[in-house]
Amino acid sequence: GITITGTYAKSTTITPTAFTTNGLVNSETITAISSATVNNANVAGNGTNYVTGITISGGTASMSNYAITTAYNATSGTTQNTATINAKALTVTGSTVANRAYDGTYAATVTGGSLVGVISGDTVTLTQAGNFGQTGVGNAIAVTANDSIAGTSAGNYSLTQPTLASANITKAALGITLTATYGASTTVTPTAFTTNGLVNSETITAISSATVNNANVAGNGTNYVTGITISGGTASMSNYAITAAYNTTAGTTQNTATINQLGLTVTGSTVANKNYDGSRTASVTGGSLVGVISGDTVTLTQAGTFSQAGAGNGLTVTATDTLGGGSAGNYSLTQPTLGTANIAKAALGITIAGTYNGSTSITPTAFTTNGLVNSETITAISSATVNSANVADNGTNYVTGITISGGTALMNNYAITAAYNTTAGTTQNTATINAKALTVTGSTVANKNYDGTRTATVTGGSLVGVVSGDTVSLTQAATFSQAGAGNGLTVTAADTIDGASVGNYSLTQPTLGTANIAKAALGITITGTYAKSTTITPTAFTTNGLVNSETITAISSATVNNA
Repeated sequence: GITITGTYAKSTTITPTAFTTNGLVNSETITAISSATVNNANVAGNGTNYVTGITISGGTASMSNYAITTAYNATSGTTQNTATINAKALTVTGSTVANRAYDGTYAATVTGGSLVGVISGDTVTLTQAGNFGQTGVGNAIAVTANDSIAGTSAGNYSLTQPTLASANITKAALGITLTATYGASTTVTPTAFTTNGLVNSETITAISSATVNNANVAGNGTNYVTGITISGGTASMSNYAITAAYNTTAGTTQNTATINQLGLTVTGSTVANKNYDGSRTASVTGGSLVGVISGDTVTLTQAGTFSQAGAGNGLTVTATDTLGGGSAGNYSLTQPTLGTANIAKAALGITIAGTYNGSTSITPTAFTTNGLVNSETITAISSATVNSANVADNGTNYVTGITISGGTALMNNYAITAAYNTTAGTTQNTATINAKALTVTGSTVANKNYDGTRTATVTGGSLVGVVSGDTVSLTQAATFSQAGAGNGLTVTAADTIDGASVGNYSLTQPTLGTANIAKAALGITITGTYAKSTTITPTAFTTNGLVNSETITAISSATVNNA
């Protein structure tokens, strides 16, 4: 009985590496077997493989005296027969291992190796692999070979792993975009971020701080991240490298940093009431900036806008403050809530002239204004109220209100100082009531006999234009264009008015036309001396009928009807 162990040699004839025998007699020995034949050369035959013959090279026994039962039998005894073919050990030469970037695994890339020991004609292939001694970044990291063999003959071989040189795991490139709020430092606390290039399902869920190349908002568009401190997730920055250059292209070299303005608020603002000036501009004072970082220069310019330009009380004022100073670009401003304020009516100086109408509400015939703002105009006033309706109060009379009917100004934005004032300016206020002109209709003038005067008799006239309720009476009179007798003489009216209301009126004289002054009748007696002519020189005379105290003291000649 025999058991033999040998190494694969691609032949059924092998050189045993170990053996046992059972059945030697007479104290014979087998101390060495130089070769043995087996029924199957392959390792795969183990378990059924057996010895078919041996060549003894040491001991006292001779194979001519013994027979091997040529059948596989594992039972100890003289018929036992097993042959075990061990895989032939192969080695690898020429292997090199590559440095690589961090990928979160132990895997190493091994190349260049060749199998040593493959028997000619066998098909055995080598697949190279290796493992770093750590997954993280490092230099001169030990790499353990993890090669494997394949091929139709691979089952007859074992592989002795080569010893590999050390290699490096470099940091993996990490793309990053980051947003943060200005803090006057290149160290910022991110408010948002994205990453690109994390490996092995690693995560970054929080970044507690980051450094950027430029602390200022003005750097946006060229600003980039120079480093981060991870505070959440599975990734470690010791295994990643950020490419420190501005790059917007998505990928592992992307790097952008956006610095948002730091919000400031304003406290202590007050808004002043104002007089109407035609604008919505409000005056805001007293405000102080809250939130400016120490050392930064930021100034506050306060401003505000009323909800309307016109006069009013309790008007909402909206702040329109602005920032200035060398650091202003790094800040945004939250406008304060200002509350309400008043726009008082602007003072309007005015002078008005109008015609008496029996009322304190008149239609101006002329006016001037002083104090209109914002290039506003008053081109027409449809009515005005005055303190007194009477002409007699001119010199103390003033305007109490007006209704504007032309121009761009609105009276609800202006206030008239209701007191008589002749001084030019916004408090000037005078009202002049002109007498209302009356006319006369229906007048007739009578012819008359010469009476030595120009007086004409006018009757039938009636006043036109007297305001209802006023007391005005008409006295008619007229004057001939000459005192002497004549026909078609022009007569000029000289009417007058009177009554309780007369001071508020003027009279336009009527046109009377013409009338006649007939010669007055004159009685006369004359005495004269015959002169053989009807023209005589009176020696005595008397008259009767002379008017207006006229006299005839001498008659130089007279004509008579009979000489």
